[in-house]
Amino acid sequence: MAKVKIHRLADGNYMRFHRDARIHEQGQKAEALFKAGGHVQLVEFEIELTGQLAAEEVFDLFNNPARFEESLEYAVVPDFCTGDIAEVDGVKFVCCSIGWHEFN
Repeated sequence: MAKVKIHRLADGNYMRFHRDARIHEQGQKAEALFKAGGHVQLVEFEIELTGQLAAEEVFDLFNNPARFEESLEYAVVPDFCTGDIAEVDGVKFVCCSIGWHEFN
């Protein structure tokens, strides 16, 4: 079991992130915002998978319409977007337009 925390860009940072970050810079931009306190933690839960597989599962859980009922258990996370972070056992995975950016 892995402990997962979902971090969302704070309101004021959402537009700044999407306006300023080019696709190849998204991970580094979100990491810098996170380290500067630019995200808010929404929910914490446990999941069977670990590492990047857990991040992939979080993305699918909150973005797959077929899993809507299941995602209601974590109602504070309506979707998982570019710039959001899935923290899995302390390792952070930034959701980018293409893939993930991993940092500690």
